[in-house]
Amino acid sequence: MRRTLKYLSLILILAGASYLLGWSSLLTVKSVEVIGAPNQKSISQVITFSGIAPGQKLARVEPRVIQTQVMNAKWIESASVSRNWLNGKVSIAVKAREAIFAFNGRYLDGSGTIFDLPDGVSAGSIGRIDAPTLELAQVGELVYQGLPIEMKNQLIGISITSRSRIDLTIKNGSQRVLVHWGDKSQTSLKVQVFQRLIALKENKKITVMDLIAPTAPIVK
Repeated sequence: MRRTLKYLSLILILAGASYLLGWSSLLTVKSVEVIGAPNQKSISQVITFSGIAPGQKLARVEPRVIQTQVMNAKWIESASVSRNWLNGKVSIAVKAREAIFAFNGRYLDGSGTIFDLPDGVSAGSIGRIDAPTLELAQVGELVYQGLPIEMKNQLIGISITSRSRIDLTIKNGSQRVLVHWGDKSQTSLKVQVFQRLIALKENKKITVMDLIAPTAPIVK
């Protein structure tokens, strides 16, 4: 008899828990919080992509599913979702991609991913990549990643017509220097040659530097 009562009690507890989780209004979404979005429009976009609305059962909010849905907004690099069972709040934390280059009216981040910024968000002052294809633009970004920080800060833009024809435009004081870089090989050597040549007084006003053959550079 006691064993039967224990089983009945267990069944009632499980049934009550199932009701609370799946059907009771006590455990529903009361609010949705977005952390890391750059402005109100992007917050609204994240909530729309999430598909979450107040009144939805918390037990039916699946964090992994919501995370995947939210990342359909390509400006989001990563996302995480958590539920607070006590106050009914769903928190969505997002990390926005950082625009490194402008490309064909869109943007590239440090991984070479192309994306659009949310409405009302500016990329600020960034370089530009001119290339006929995204694949070639990503080659240019690989060159950029191999540059030291001081050259990155001086870089105005990259132009690529083929894998072996990469040109960098670099600011040198009040001058702009067009650097014929060639292909993406020998980056370390090309950087060393560039830094040594640009530091020479006689090269203060040069406008072109050819590093296609870094052991035989040409300046004009």
